[in-house]
Amino acid sequence: MSKLPKGLLVYLVPLAGTLIFLNVFSTSKVYSYFSETKSIEGNVVSTGTWTNYDFSTPTKAAESVGMLLISKRFNTLYQHLVSDLKETISEKEFAESMKNSTIIDYKVSSEPKYKTSKQAEVKTKISYGNGATKSFISVFNYEGGEWKLLGTAESD
Repeated sequence: MSKLPKGLLVYLVPLAGTLIFLNVFSTSKVYSYFSETKSIEGNVVSTGTWTNYDFSTPTKAAESVGMLLISKRFNTLYQHLVSDLKETISEKEFAESMKNSTIIDYKVSSEPKYKTSKQAEVKTKISYGNGATKSFISVFNYEGGEWKLLGTAESD
């Protein structure tokens, strides 16, 4: 297991049975450890992987949004929305609205276009389970030491 940076907040959240979810938070990165636990004839076998979500630049934020969408980690994605947006929808409502997502691939297709020093647009392409592919512009605002998602709009 790799070493985590110092000065991070660590949360252990026990879920159903013996499943443990570990989240480590810093100002611009989230390190998550997902564990899959299986019982086999009285023995417990666990496997897991570390996933690094990086919101330190608009491009890295867009890539992290894609990983969160594909893995259906909508509660984690909610934590990386701009604060004004979080005032209009609860975490539970947000996760519920996203639960039927069929996104299977997400690619950043442009360098960020800075509107101001604290706002940038990034073009992305999203592929869905039904074979459709659509282009979007995702807008990120720099807030609280990281680039947070303001919203997306379908583009040509």
